[in-house]
Amino acid sequence: MPKNPPKAASRADEILDIASHILVDEGYAALTFRSVAKRGQIGLGNLQHYFPTKTDLIGSMLARSFDRFSAAMAASSAGRGGSSPAQKLDAAIQYILEDQRRKESCIIFWELWALASHAESAARIMTKFYDLYVENIAALIAGVRPSVSLERARLAGTQIAALLEGASLFRGHGRPRKRHHAALGPALTRTVYAIIENA
Repeated sequence: MPKNPPKAASRADEILDIASHILVDEGYAALTFRSVAKRGQIGLGNLQHYFPTKTDLIGSMLARSFDRFSAAMAASSAGRGGSSPAQKLDAAIQYILEDQRRKESCIIFWELWALASHAESAARIMTKFYDLYVENIAALIAGVRPSVSLERARLAGTQIAALLEGASLFRGHGRPRKRHHAALGPALTRTVYAIIENA
């Protein structure tokens, strides 16, 4: 009999939630099919029906994170009355900076960055994720500076992604706060706009 798609999607999301919690709470080493199956009270065979390999599981976690991230940025823009390209860009920047305070957002990526340095499958997943990230920023740049070529918008998007992602190491969840860090958010915002202005 055919599966009920909403139920199947819901179960896959439950599995991804469990895997995300394990990764955040216990680290990558603890993220195994057995640990996910045990915590989710699901058979290994059933788990592998949804995600045949660990690479599939991690890839789906990142894809879902990106989709949620993009949707949250759009909602943030709408919530701030952001309908113009400039308002959408500003809302996206502020959302990214605010998101760095979230435990799950930071730890998942810190764990995967470390893994990507010695696991080719994780490196491919991260590359795909950041390609999408840069394309999203490039599209926002094109909205505020339509005369900028796609190549230059992507270059500026890559610079901005590197700047903001690197900043999470200083201002992300659980990082020690120093007095000068209080001015880091506004300084990053100014730098992002300078990059766009000079694209």
